[in-house]
Amino acid sequence: MTNKTCIVCQKPSQSVCSSCKVATYCSKDCQKSHWKVHKPTCTNSTNPPTPPAESPRTTFASYPSSAAREPHPQDWLPGLSPSGAAEWFVDCYRLRLDDDMVWGGGNLHGLYDPEATPKSIAADFLVFCKLAVAHKVVPSNFDWSLCLTKAQELLPYAFEKDDAREKYGGENIFSSLMGRRSLRMTGQWVYGSGHGDMSSGQKHEDVAREVEAEGAGLFEKAAMFADVGGSTMWKKLARDLKLVHVR
Repeated sequence: MTNKTCIVCQKPSQSVCSSCKVATYCSKDCQKSHWKVHKPTCTNSTNPPTPPAESPRTTFASYPSSAAREPHPQDWLPGLSPSGAAEWFVDCYRLRLDDDMVWGGGNLHGLYDPEATPKSIAADFLVFCKLAVAHKVVPSNFDWSLCLTKAQELLPYAFEKDDAREKYGGENIFSSLMGRRSLRMTGQWVYGSGHGDMSSGQKHEDVAREVEAEGAGLFEKAAMFADVGGSTMWKKLARDLKLVHVR
């Protein structure tokens, strides 16, 4: 075993390329996804090893290499367990809150709203979730119960880029061009606009307006939550969310 990091995701590596003995990987999935990039530089490319076969997984399925296709809004999912996907998704939203404050002309929403309440934070997160469904950023079998459990745990806390780097080993929006995850790129898929854009996409405006129009009765409107797990779990989030770290 090596103490180096995976060349793909920067996690602690578990193996090396059996041909060149240089490239390090944390899993067969990472080695397989990196093979097209690594093959031309592999020192034993005259007899290159075949990419590892698919192994049984309890994670979301992989998509074809991003080098051979257009980016997909669910590029962030492959390799994540349902619990990991739920946490990543919530962190996408949390990082976007911070980015909108710093780069979005002081766009303060969610936790960053000076007048934030548990209900207003839940409503802002609802907009994010409904947009994720509309823009197909989450799969049809996404576990909303897990997601809202993670949300209750994480939404009370701010989450900056440095936090993302510490937690996930890096954060670069251009990572998506190399088939890696990016919290910021995922957030851009959700909202339909970048974190530095001063204007929102039309769908974002429509959903935000729809949620805002419900006012105090939002969490009694079951139809609003039909595509994001149902109203019961959202009522619980709005009721039980504890504000312990408001900027």
